[in-house]
Amino acid sequence: MDIDKMRRGIIPGIIAGYVFLAYVGAGAGPARMGENGSITITAANGMIDMIGGMIGADAFVGFILHIVISLVIGALYTGLFKDNVYLGNPLMDIAVGGLIYGLIWWILGGNIIMPLIAGSDILQLSIGPSFYGHIIYGHVLVFLVVLRDQAFGLEYIDGRKYAELPKRKRPGGLV
Repeated sequence: MDIDKMRRGIIPGIIAGYVFLAYVGAGAGPARMGENGSITITAANGMIDMIGGMIGADAFVGFILHIVISLVIGALYTGLFKDNVYLGNPLMDIAVGGLIYGLIWWILGGNIIMPLIAGSDILQLSIGPSFYGHIIYGHVLVFLVVLRDQAFGLEYIDGRKYAELPKRKRPGGLV
């Protein structure tokens, strides 16, 4: 496991975690206008409430824990998984690699680890917001990693290693 490769997945993992929460629902209910003209947001049972509740904490701690989990899963993608799923085309990496990685974490995280911590039945493979959220997480994560690698000139060589590509001259002499 290469620490430098793992670092490359931290920011994409955090961003993908935010997108996951935006899709699944973080826990805030609808905004309502109060009697005195103030706006209040009611709490709802969302993902961060559930994550915080698993460890006996509130929604804020659940949110922080979800972001930490997202960054760890992003780092694991670039450190372990990415080198094994090179399909020769960045779009195929996004489509297939994101799908596979999202499914892996839906099964491991949402259907094994989370139920074990919460004390409920494992492998209740119901298709719902968590399923789609994990798939979206995988696709967003892989998209951001591929986008970042392309932007910084990092490419696969032999499907296993990164190499820095030579900088190309752009029009106007910009490097």
